[in-house]
Amino acid sequence: MKYVQHGEGGRSDVPGRSRSLRGSFGFAGRAACMLAILCLPIAADGGGGQGGQVSSGGDETVGTLPVIGRQGVKLPTIGGWRGMRPAFYLEGSVSDIQSSVYSARGDGYITIEVLDPAGERIRAAFHGNVSVVLDKELLETSAIQTGLAVPASFAPQTAILTPGTEPTRSLRLRAGVLPLAVGELASSHALDGHPLQVQAYGEAGRVQTTRVYSQRDKLILRQSY
Repeated sequence: MKYVQHGEGGRSDVPGRSRSLRGSFGFAGRAACMLAILCLPIAADGGGGQGGQVSSGGDETVGTLPVIGRQGVKLPTIGGWRGMRPAFYLEGSVSDIQSSVYSARGDGYITIEVLDPAGERIRAAFHGNVSVVLDKELLETSAIQTGLAVPASFAPQTAILTPGTEPTRSLRLRAGVLPLAVGELASSHALDGHPLQVQAYGEAGRVQTTRVYSQRDKLILRQSY
C-alpha cells in the first residue's frame, strides 16, 4: 500500500486538495447539479452527528445520500470536511459512489468534498461510530478509491495495518490520506474470513479502529472510536 500525504498549505485539518461545497458552488455551477443528483433532503432529527465537529464554519448541510438497497443511508451529510478524527472514505465519480453504498447507519455523519467539479469527482468520508454496507463487485471493478482520511487535529502518530491474510505492519501516520486497496484485497480473496483492520493512534491515547469485512457480494465497514 502506498502512503500519500495530504495536500500542501492551507487548512491542515482538511484532507487532500479538495474544495468545500460552498467554494465549489461559486467556482462551477455544475457542482450544484452534481450534488442535487447525489443528495436527498436531510432528515429532521439530524442523525446523531458529532456535536461541534459538524456545525459552524458556514458549509451547508446538503442532505443524505439516496436510499440504495433495502435499508438505505441513515446518516446526515455535510458539505466540506468536518471532523477531528480519521474517517474512512470513498473517492470517485458521483454515479459510482451513489451506486456503491447499500446502507449506512450509526452515530455519525458523512462529509462530501468536491475534488473536481468538471469531472464530477468527489470524496465521501464516513465519520463516527458507523456501519456501512458497500457493493463488493463495484469496489472491485470500478475506479473508486478507498482509504482513511486523517486530519492534523487528530495529532496522528502510528497506524497498525492488518490487511486480511497479509502480514500486520506498523506505519508512521501523518495528516493526509492513507490509501487502502479494499477492492484489490477483496478481489484477491485476501479478506475471505479475515477483515482488513486499521488501528490509528493519536496523541492523548486516542485510538480509532476501522474494519472492512467481506461477505459474498458485500463489503461491510465498521468504524469505532
